[in-house]
Amino acid sequence: MTTVSQLKAAMARGDRGFRTGRNWDGWCQAFVGWSYYLTRGSEPTWYLTAKAAWRASPDAVSKDPYAAPVGALHWFTAGNPDYDVKISLGGGRLLHAYRGQDDAWPGLIGIGEDSWDRAVAKASWVRDTYLGWTYGFGPGDTFTLDLQLDAPAPIPGNRRIVKSDGRANRRALPSTASGTLMQPPIAAGGSGDFSGFVRGQAVEGNDVWFIGAHSGNYFWSGSFTDTGTQNLADMTPTPEPEPTPEPEPEPRPRVTLAQALMGIGALVVAAIVAILARVFGG
Repeated sequence: MTTVSQLKAAMARGDRGFRTGRNWDGWCQAFVGWSYYLTRGSEPTWYLTAKAAWRASPDAVSKDPYAAPVGALHWFTAGNPDYDVKISLGGGRLLHAYRGQDDAWPGLIGIGEDSWDRAVAKASWVRDTYLGWTYGFGPGDTFTLDLQLDAPAPIPGNRRIVKSDGRANRRALPSTASGTLMQPPIAAGGSGDFSGFVRGQAVEGNDVWFIGAHSGNYFWSGSFTDTGTQNLADMTPTPEPEPTPEPEPEPRPRVTLAQALMGIGALVVAAIVAILARVFGG
């Protein structure tokens, strides 16, 4: 199957003669035909207008635009004798040849994407003249686009998503006592990238706090769908080691009175012996 990004690239290159310099606003059915040609590799029946293609196609499957799968076609009378047709990208998102799309395709004029709500906000006829969606166009939906969405980009390992029913407050310290910061919290469903984590105040039994990779703020991990610390550095400060106490000096031995008298006596005897030696040794 052809991904949306592959179709975008093929059109930007002008594959199979696709006219890159044309302003495609007003060429909705031709755009759908070319989308079929570039995703299937064979030419469809080239209906001159969306109205002609609609009349040649089966009845609408549904009038719920959000139920249309990727590659289905949305049809409108559009207050125009030629009608209008847009390609579904699923979930109410549209790819169409019009003007002023929120997500214009680079290098192409009048081609881009919108959400259903944004398309309605810019042109109420999108809602008011909606005929419904079909899987393809032509008799029996002969021509169905072979289109799929691009695989979602992998979420970086240091990214966490906020729970859908809450928010992630910013704090200067890993504690609720530090209060929230002036910067807005990360809203429900939003994401944040983190450089590491620390062990701080335990909230509901969880003491892990993430550190913002760009802000350096602290966010309690319990605010996120993934509270794990994988792919995050442990930045908890190492406590200072306690100083080794100085060894106490060994106590000096205590001398008793008897020991002192004996010592003095020994000195006296030694002195007398020395004197006698000098006298008689003469």
